[in-house]
Amino acid sequence: MKHDLLTAAEAGQVLRTSGAAVRALIRRGRLKGDLYGNRWLIKRSELQKIQDQRKKNLTPLLQKRNMA
Repeated sequence: MKHDLLTAAEAGQVLRTSGAAVRALIRRGRLKGDLYGNRWLIKRSELQKIQDQRKKNLTPLLQKRNMA
């Protein structure tokens, strides 16, 4: 049985990115997560929303900022 809550590192594996990128998505408001102690926990259903959006838009999770 799959767990409903995942750590940032586990969420990163699901999204094929890093835990740091997952935490950045949370900070930017693109992914909902709850902080328990010093650990972010993300609902699997929230990851599904990101995956669906990713398929729909075909955009990367984190867009690089224009450094001009």
